[in-house]
Amino acid sequence: MVFKKGQIPWNKGLTKETDIRVEKYSNTKRGVKQSPENIRKNSESHKRQIPWHKGKTNVYSLEALKRISEGTKRGMTKEICKKISQRQRGKILSEEHKKKVSAGLQGISLENWKGFTSKNPYDINFNNKFRRFIRKRDNQICMNCSIHREKLNECLSIHHINYDKELTIPENCISLCRGCHTLTNKNREYWQKLFQEKLFRLYNYQYKNGEIILKIR
Repeated sequence: MVFKKGQIPWNKGLTKETDIRVEKYSNTKRGVKQSPENIRKNSESHKRQIPWHKGKTNVYSLEALKRISEGTKRGMTKEICKKISQRQRGKILSEEHKKKVSAGLQGISLENWKGFTSKNPYDINFNNKFRRFIRKRDNQICMNCSIHREKLNECLSIHHINYDKELTIPENCISLCRGCHTLTNKNREYWQKLFQEKLFRLYNYQYKNGEIILKIR
């Protein structure tokens, strides 16, 4: 055995007789088999123990898991976080609260809120042929994180840049993976400006103050 400089060996100060006694004791314990009676007693004691997860559920919503994670960071115990999530589970949101959330996602005030954009119907031009055209134009790549279609288990989503589902034209649509498409639900003005600048650099599409400038052919 090689010792580092200044390291004290574990057996320093022990006599040869002590080393022999330690070795004999370890040899007697090594390979000892339990009697059938001890095995039966241990088995029965384990059966009487109640599993910690018995009667509990591991189904939590995404928001509940976030609250638990944030709560533990603030020093709250997991039990307290679980109780909070259970109280929140099953709550029915009021229409006023839903409107506030929708207005926040759209980046407008509640006074200017007109309706839930997620319920708006798509334009008749938003068909499979058009979606395939946009994906091919963007080389089958997510225009936000640059992941290729081959690395995904699904097709790329087609996002309306100004969130108007009835304006289905190449200048207003872009290819995104599912994760990046989810990110666009918030900070809509930021994403609209970002994607319009990107399409301007790539395809020379023209925009002014967020509005699309179409070329007359």
